[in-house]
Amino acid sequence: ITYASLQSSSVHYFKLHSFEKSVDGIAVVVNQTYWSVLTLCKMARHKRKLILHFDVNETILVEDEAGGETFTECLNKILCKNAFVLDNTIDKVTGERGAPTHWADGTPIDGHSPPPPLDDVWHWPSGTRPYYTVDKRHAKQFTEPGYPGEVYRFMYDKMEEALRWPQPRNIEEVDKRLCHDGKHHFLLPAFFHTISKLREQGRIFSIVIRTFGTDASHVADALEAYAEGKHLPELSSVDEMRSIKDAQWRGSYDEDGNFYVTSAHDANRVIREEEKVVEILQGNNETIHAVACTDDYDWWHSHSYTPSAGKPLWITKSELEDSHPIFFDDNILNNTKKSIVALRVRKDEKESFKALNPQQTLEHYGRHIFRVPTFKPILNQNWFLEKIEEAEQNICMDVE
Repeated sequence: ITYASLQSSSVHYFKLHSFEKSVDGIAVVVNQTYWSVLTLCKMARHKRKLILHFDVNETILVEDEAGGETFTECLNKILCKNAFVLDNTIDKVTGERGAPTHWADGTPIDGHSPPPPLDDVWHWPSGTRPYYTVDKRHAKQFTEPGYPGEVYRFMYDKMEEALRWPQPRNIEEVDKRLCHDGKHHFLLPAFFHTISKLREQGRIFSIVIRTFGTDASHVADALEAYAEGKHLPELSSVDEMRSIKDAQWRGSYDEDGNFYVTSAHDANRVIREEEKVVEILQGNNETIHAVACTDDYDWWHSHSYTPSAGKPLWITKSELEDSHPIFFDDNILNNTKKSIVALRVRKDEKESFKALNPQQTLEHYGRHIFRVPTFKPILNQNWFLEKIEEAEQNICMDVE
């Protein structure tokens, strides 16, 4: 069974003569019967642990304390990153790009003509690119009056409304760990919705917070409040999220490029053996787990933002039937020179992890890594769950 042979239909079936076959770890006996491959995948994945790595800024948080960006500025920046323009302003002499003049569908950027929808594509349509990659000068004010993206102000308003905390009769009832400004959710509701739904589905999972910023402790506080039942009543709490309070680490690269972690609570507790680092961050396959890691921005920056110097994600191919690591980050790019996740892969536990090159890393998109177009999970609380579903189907289809 291969993905290529099945991808032509949204519901996939196969017909085989009587024999026993292991599909994604489940032995099935087929006797000239049509089976739904996706049904078998769903049966198998419920025994598989999900290891979900979440970046913070512009992935589950709409502000950037470390970068000095406000809630309003981040919303504008999100829109600037997902509004596509025609890539037709290159100066023939200097080779430099000028300010965009038309949106991706040819509509002029004139402040009043209706623009095309925002785009969340992984592969940029030919001849187009996000406004942000051409001109970042106005990103933080993108939809303000007189700025290039003011025609997208209606999207700004929709996102701002979606992030408002429902106003209680008494504002003191709102837990400050979940609503810092007294008006908006500190972390995206979709993030907590994902955790609640996975628990309701009976899934085993780890939540691994990965940040270059200074916000890990604030995220841990929010998860603790959620575990205490302090979030909105429609979000069922998951008590195991309390574990993050004592499970906060600082990740670093040594001069030889080896990644290690130091406890945020005890500077003398340093873990250098990679196998143990993976165990600390990803947990075992039997329990729900939450942990935070502040990653090594300086190393990534000093290595020109190359993917292999970014935030590590570990994959052991022989264990994919038992655990499935997935990384969500707004800065995962379809680019071999600049991206943020460093995939480290091995065949089985007898081998050492080896870093993938940038092109190999891109080949894992849709299975282990996803770029987060932040407007999507702001407006669709099921977005992370849908991507998890997509990743699990793709992994299942890879089994031959």
